[in-house]
Amino acid sequence: MWCARLALCLALLLPVGAAAQTIDQEAARTLQQNLQSWFVDLLGPELGAPEQKLRVTAEDDHFRVALPFTDATGDNEVSADVRPLDGGRWSVDALRLPAASHFTLQMPEPGGPAGSEVPTRLSLSIGTQHSHARFDPALASPSRLDIDLGNVGLVTDSASQHQEQRIDRYIVRTTLEPHDGRMDLTDETTITGWRSASRVGDQPAVAFGADHIQGRGRIDGIDRDRAAALLSAASGLLATLPPAAAAQRGDVTLSAPARAALRAMIESLRGFMTGVQGEQTIDGVHVAIAGQGEATVRHMRFGIDGAAPDGVLHAALDIGLDGIAVQNLPPQAAGLVPRHLALHPTVAGVSVADLTTLALEATDQDVDHARLQADAAALLAHGGVTFGLDRLDLDVGPAELHGRGHILVTGSNEYQARAHITATGLDELMKQARDNPDLQRVLPFLAVARGFAQPDGDHLVWDIVAGPAGLTVNGIELGIPGAKGHQPDKRPGAEGRQPDKR
Repeated sequence: MWCARLALCLALLLPVGAAAQTIDQEAARTLQQNLQSWFVDLLGPELGAPEQKLRVTAEDDHFRVALPFTDATGDNEVSADVRPLDGGRWSVDALRLPAASHFTLQMPEPGGPAGSEVPTRLSLSIGTQHSHARFDPALASPSRLDIDLGNVGLVTDSASQHQEQRIDRYIVRTTLEPHDGRMDLTDETTITGWRSASRVGDQPAVAFGADHIQGRGRIDGIDRDRAAALLSAASGLLATLPPAAAAQRGDVTLSAPARAALRAMIESLRGFMTGVQGEQTIDGVHVAIAGQGEATVRHMRFGIDGAAPDGVLHAALDIGLDGIAVQNLPPQAAGLVPRHLALHPTVAGVSVADLTTLALEATDQDVDHARLQADAAALLAHGGVTFGLDRLDLDVGPAELHGRGHILVTGSNEYQARAHITATGLDELMKQARDNPDLQRVLPFLAVARGFAQPDGDHLVWDIVAGPAGLTVNGIELGIPGAKGHQPDKRPGAEGRQPDKR
């Protein structure tokens, strides 16, 4: 999905003047020079100028564009037929990746020392492919990229690792549409039959897989100039990162060019987009560890929704799992595996401008910690930041738990929190816990929670309120040492008193 977004965004960042409507060798040379210059401007001289440069030739009613490269088996290339259309638009047909390519790269060693790299062999194969695009560099009309790959395989080998991945079919549909001087990007990705197996050293082999993956995403209000600046800064950062950073391990000290590129990326995010939404569903997930067991999940869901039209961020996640099963568990343990889990966390009230300022201050060469602390405090100066859990659903054995709540933070020790939780089947869960050695350790916690519960029909209810002054559960005050206004209960016997069961 991200590859499709990047490919279409790259195409639409081409200068409008790069188009050539006359199809002859002179126009082909001009187009080739424009594309090469654009690659260098975008990616830098090292990444944008490969040894074998991009090639454009005129053929009948189209240009043949090829990006040659050399892999472990010899010469290879990515190619496409490009045709000028009316209105300055372009069509890209017969877009093809190599059917088979092999590389040997220096890559981080799994489990090795920070910054260490070892020769790693990668073999990519594509059985079938049908990909094409229509785009308008002037952004006067919608653009679209369609990718359809079948029987895709990737094998990775190093001295300590072997991994194989296989995808039966990979389909991407991406569109970019002009809207109010900006761009709206939408995409839909379908992956069928994904399987992966790997082994590192003498550790047990691990296998993952999914029957069907469906992803939908949308980015609203993309600023074209800031998108170009973001891609340029990202390529500059990758070109200057030290090996330890590439390995994502160990202490990393950024060089001056790398730090400058990172700060340029942060700066380019100002006003880059107005909103983002996305959802991915995965059906038929299966995981197996050799000699240890297997687990399956019937359905998984991940979603994100964020916007800051007024400069203040409002964002939410949506997470769900259904049909979780773990093989070869004892009956008592198998019955306690959650059947359903749903979470919907949110955050609101974060000023995007203040957040960007904080990020720039934190990445400065000479960090002013007093200024950094002031910038962090400024995040709370617009009425506070609210962290919420709009939905919590959890099934464990005979018990079902549902809840919602939020906490408003307005200062370093200033907050107000509320939560409403309901449950059924808790008594039966406690009964099972008494007979299950693996659960007996949580029985005291369940008993305390049951003691504070308020019955409501067949439900148990907890209404929780918390703040600097203290904590109450269903109106029962709980002492929190250090809370404002808290005074220990000095009545005889109060120290060991427990709330009555309700």
